[in-house]
Amino acid sequence: MRILYTLIVELSRLFLPVVGLFKPSIKSFLLQRKTAFHDLSDWEKRPSKKPVLWLHCASLGEYEMIVPLISEEKIQRKFEIVISFFSASGYQHAKTDGLISAKFYLPLDRQSEMKRLVSMVDPAVFVLVKYDFWLNLLSAVNDHACSTIIVNGVFRKNQFMSSFFAGAWRKQLKKFNNIYVQNEASLNTLEGFDFRNVTLSKDLRFDRVVQLKSKNVAIPQIANFTNNQTTLILGSSWPEEEYIVLQYLVAIKPNIKVIIAPHDVRLEHIEKLQKDYQDFNPVLFTDTTDFTNSQVLILNTIGHLSSAYQYASIAFVGGAFGKGLHNVLEAAVHGIPIMTGTKIEAFPEAITLQDLGVLHALDQDPRHFIDVIADYLENPDKLHQAKEILSNWFEGLTGESKKIQDYILSVS
Repeated sequence: MRILYTLIVELSRLFLPVVGLFKPSIKSFLLQRKTAFHDLSDWEKRPSKKPVLWLHCASLGEYEMIVPLISEEKIQRKFEIVISFFSASGYQHAKTDGLISAKFYLPLDRQSEMKRLVSMVDPAVFVLVKYDFWLNLLSAVNDHACSTIIVNGVFRKNQFMSSFFAGAWRKQLKKFNNIYVQNEASLNTLEGFDFRNVTLSKDLRFDRVVQLKSKNVAIPQIANFTNNQTTLILGSSWPEEEYIVLQYLVAIKPNIKVIIAPHDVRLEHIEKLQKDYQDFNPVLFTDTTDFTNSQVLILNTIGHLSSAYQYASIAFVGGAFGKGLHNVLEAAVHGIPIMTGTKIEAFPEAITLQDLGVLHALDQDPRHFIDVIADYLENPDKLHQAKEILSNWFEGLTGESKKIQDYILSVS
């Protein structure tokens, strides 16, 4: 399988540039890969000679998980910290100022390039965040004289890593010093393949959302808009959620405020939202501070959602009708009930919140959304009960970042 995989990667190197002639996204992807060694060449000129802690994150969400881990003073003092990303969302939008020394895109997973990459970075500790199991990368770090760790791992019986074809990947993962998994199902899955290097831990995102909540700053525009009124927020919404809420506003005409933080903040989509919601006087976050006659505020920016939740009464978190559920913990930490689409089975935290009765997985019939939100608005005590349930739930779920920090310091 290793030979076949390597052949596929090499063929991709030849095939993708041709596709890129017709697809700008592929062309951009390839150009991003070419920047890695240039970025590292600049970083290699640094005066610091501290050991290197290298963390690889697929995208922005994975980076957010490990911010509490890398921001700890002992880690900062001990290591030179570098981050690699696979996607542009992480590389372009991660708030890394003051936390890391370098960032770079992960090149295509070719044997020669991964060996060269690992040699240049020369990590004392390599941390893989959650997933992004590139076979030649795993092999290269295992061949290097460094400690290897996976954090926030999630493994399921129905995913590729559990398949017959993934034997070569599992062989490399068994060589890692420690694999921290965030639930017992993942632990059982790996132990079923005779892994001996697995540690059951808590989800690092709990530490991150609590950290974000403690650092939440006031956003005057949003405070002026909500004006202490009951507020529904759409968190990282897709067209499916936006359509349902529009039908709710049209049919019920509720006396509430609505904040829309769309997943897609491109101008075309923002303009479409303005047109669709025109009867409700939508305003853009970047346009004005006068919200007197507006019922809908559109966050046409990136980076304000986690703080915006503090002004909401109820959340409708996007992605669970298709692409993948956005982070529900960012809303839950503020003690507000949550609605989502139905595809939550791959998100253990969403399942738990559903069992607790504070998350409601709805189908795409707007009437179901209307029934759930009406129940909360007509029974304010239910909002208070949700807040209490969520407050109790978060107790005891934090502190895992500190344990992993101590482990990293012990093996470096």
